[in-house]
Amino acid sequence: MLGGSARRMEQVRPEVLQRAVRFSRVLSLLAAVAVCAILTMTVITIVLSRQDATEANASTTENVLQFAALELADDIGALHTMLVDARSVFTDRQSWSLTDAQLQRWMQVRTQRGRELEGIAITDPGGRILLSSYSDVPADFTVDDRDYFVVHRDNPSAGLYVSLVLRNRFTGEPGIMVSIGRRAPDGTFLGIMLALVRLSYLDSLLDGGRLGPEGALSLWRSDGALVLRNRVSGGHEDPQGRAISPTYLAQILNTHHGTFDAALPPGTPVRRHTFVHVADAPLIVSASIPVSEIYSRWSHRALAMVLVTSLAVSAIMALTVLFRRELLRRAEAEAQLNELARADGLTGIANRRRFDERLGQEWRRSYRSSGTMALLMIDVDHFKAFNDTHGHWTGDDLLIRIAATLSQTVHRPGDLIARYGGEEFAAILPDTDREGALRIAERILDAVRALRFEDSAGQVLPVTVSIGACALSPSPGQQVADIVRLADAALYEAKDRGRNCIIMAPDMPRVLRPVAEAS
Repeated sequence: MLGGSARRMEQVRPEVLQRAVRFSRVLSLLAAVAVCAILTMTVITIVLSRQDATEANASTTENVLQFAALELADDIGALHTMLVDARSVFTDRQSWSLTDAQLQRWMQVRTQRGRELEGIAITDPGGRILLSSYSDVPADFTVDDRDYFVVHRDNPSAGLYVSLVLRNRFTGEPGIMVSIGRRAPDGTFLGIMLALVRLSYLDSLLDGGRLGPEGALSLWRSDGALVLRNRVSGGHEDPQGRAISPTYLAQILNTHHGTFDAALPPGTPVRRHTFVHVADAPLIVSASIPVSEIYSRWSHRALAMVLVTSLAVSAIMALTVLFRRELLRRAEAEAQLNELARADGLTGIANRRRFDERLGQEWRRSYRSSGTMALLMIDVDHFKAFNDTHGHWTGDDLLIRIAATLSQTVHRPGDLIARYGGEEFAAILPDTDREGALRIAERILDAVRALRFEDSAGQVLPVTVSIGACALSPSPGQQVADIVRLADAALYEAKDRGRNCIIMAPDMPRVLRPVAEAS
């Protein structure tokens, strides 16, 4: 009697469940309509508010940058013109009937008038100061060790050059040196013309006060070297050794202006960087603001809206959740079990069960279409020794990294990467011949070699794999296990040959049995 009652309950349960599902669907539909209307209005409002914050920041940043860039273009351009004119006058001073004292007086007057200028000088080919706005330069004083002198001496095509921040050896005043070369008509190096721009002038120009409490304005050279960075809090930073990341340098050099978000240097908060090139000068002005600061006020408003919306949605959805909770939990549990049954618990890629299913499917499809498929067996070299040396936790991390690398390298729609067992992986490659399999195997080999895997001490450890490859066109008399045996035998051959290499298995049926037996 008890058994019969249980069987009857099993027959009734689906009907009750179906009625509950139908009822919950109607109720969920009504709730979904109301929720969608509320959420749509909320999302639209939040998105528009965020766009307003983005545009307001972009407008403010653009205005500050354009002002700084125009001021620099005017002042550096005027300095360039002044140096060119001074070079011409100095070269033809006899024609102009000018004495060195008159030229020096002109330099001193020009320095006094220029709010940005600290001093002007002319050197000979050896770097010795021939004439300057300073009246007490020692006769043996030279600048031949300075980068701005070396650049013009060694590069005849060098134009206007801007140095990094340095200190005047006479006054101790910090600044940057702007220089041009002097050459004879035959190209002989005659020296340089130089002018020292005060750091105080640059500080006043790069005032990031309008960019917020964490805003910063920076001045870069066109080669990517940081000249000066002014922060609203803390003044200017020491730029020694700082440079634009190579990842973004090409973007900055190839476009006149632009914006990108990045953590520079890595590990710091993400900032929004906006840059513009200074016209007719080898300089770039950039502004950077923490993204969190840009959207600080917006995030508070958005949070308030989300809280209010959440209360409304919660009230609408409460009854629906009560009806659907168990159904969703059961469906979720079933989905998780199905996923766990076909995914590797450590790496997240397909497991052996999923591999076997997919391999059989592709084998039968290739047989029907007379196509060619390939299989790669991949084994991590010296993994046991790696585990013994670095521990199983590090070994697990390595397997996870390698699985991710394989998934990124083999990503055609029909391909499948699976963990075959232990440190061994497999790649199923439908519609792939020998040449295609070798190309993909080579990409895998290169990708794993390039993998930067660090141990707990931060030391980069070399990682390599051995690959056995096999490409077959299934024919009568062959079985799906044959391609596995061939690829596996090729893998063992690769390991015997020293590892870190690829071995392609023979694909002729007549060699199938000897190879399988050898494996």
